[in-house]
Amino acid sequence: MSRENDPIIQREKEFHNQLARAIDLNELLVREAFESPTAIENRFALAAMGNLKGKKVLDLGCGAGEAAVYFALQGADVCACDVAGDFLKIAERLAEKFGVQPEFTEASSGALPYPAATFDYVFGNGVLHHVELSSTAGEVRRVLKPGGGLFCRAVAL
Repeated sequence: MSRENDPIIQREKEFHNQLARAIDLNELLVREAFESPTAIENRFALAAMGNLKGKKVLDLGCGAGEAAVYFALQGADVCACDVAGDFLKIAERLAEKFGVQPEFTEASSGALPYPAATFDYVFGNGVLHHVELSSTAGEVRRVLKPGGGLFCRAVAL
């Protein structure tokens, strides 16, 4: 069931599109987001995923695309989605800057446009407090391959 007209999703789109319009592409930190000693959660997720060459990864709620670009730099086949089209425009420009080509799609986490059992890993950074958890969990379960992994960094609620 599509929830594109859901007022909560519309509010999230508007809020995040406004945030995206204030982003300076040159200030986005891609490697640092995963390699800095202070990036503990991301370093943990990366270590748990192991070698990403040839792995299919979904960056759920990709925002400006830092994780999607990083995973692509590691050799992953990356799809990334977000409800905010303006964020996706930034993410596409960031990917171009780094010479990688993740597939970016405007989509809600509760209605993912990917076939079942597509991804080895789903990664979401600070996205859980923005989504309807039960529909998102169902969709993540559906698109993960058997034995696949979900890595989410949550913020305090």
